[in-house]
Amino acid sequence: MVEVHDPLSPRRSVVGILLTVLVVFLCLTLAGALLLGWTLLERGKCGTGDYTLRDELRVKTFALGMFGPPDWQETYSIQPYHVIRNWLSATYNAVVSVDYVLYNCGHTQTDLETYFSDESFRTQILVDYQDVERLAVCSQGETTLYIYSARLENADYLTYTWAKLDGKYRVLEVFMAFPTFRKEIMDQYARQLFPDLPSCP
Repeated sequence: MVEVHDPLSPRRSVVGILLTVLVVFLCLTLAGALLLGWTLLERGKCGTGDYTLRDELRVKTFALGMFGPPDWQETYSIQPYHVIRNWLSATYNAVVSVDYVLYNCGHTQTDLETYFSDESFRTQILVDYQDVERLAVCSQGETTLYIYSARLENADYLTYTWAKLDGKYRVLEVFMAFPTFRKEIMDQYARQLFPDLPSCP
């Protein structure tokens, strides 16, 4: 009996192996994408100040490329209920900060009114400044801007603080403080950060 060999059999085997590898690769890619999507959508457990990858990405991509050397030096920190990014400038004697405030149980209007009250500005947000005075408050959509004057080390400063609701569980707080005589530069940055609400009328 003569044994007949299929000349295409080796090719079929190679194709089968390649298809198997491709299917496994696609499955792993899909699983990775689903895991990443779940990670980005999740939030910290209610009752904790835990943060997520999404929170870090939100802060790290805000104002991307706007504040860099040599005029600005950056610091980054994570604290309970806060993901914070700061830029300090010896050139302008100025500071810009992004504080992503984490409300893992959700925030209420009362929470926001308390956090951004005039008393809170004087005792917490601007605690290092003297002669703190509120100049204006205005809103546009989900964003509110608080403008204060203050003094620091015998110099007059102007401060802008934006509070932007970022869904039901997060508030994006952006703070800028510049010497009063550098207001023009400050306003240039403000227009880039919040073109719809760079200042108050």
